[in-house]
Amino acid sequence: REELESTRVELKHEISKVDDKISKVETNLREEISKVDDRISKVETNLRKEITKVGSKFDKIQWLIVATLLTVVFKDYLLSFFSNMQ
Repeated sequence: REELESTRVELKHEISKVDDKISKVETNLREEISKVDDRISKVETNLRKEITKVGSKFDKIQWLIVATLLTVVFKDYLLSFFSNMQ
């Protein structure tokens, strides 16, 4: 009986150690997940800024294309208009 009781106490002690280790690992994992979440948030913010920049550049290029097409299409009309003004 005494041997069983000592084994039982040892097992409880070992279980307690394992529980402590699991708790530490869990805490470390939570911290790491929090860090990863922060990094993802920063990357997401930067991506949104870049998308906005690209969108505004695309708008400018689109207007330039439209203006160029209008100039090419109405070139003759514009030249005759300006020549008639003189």
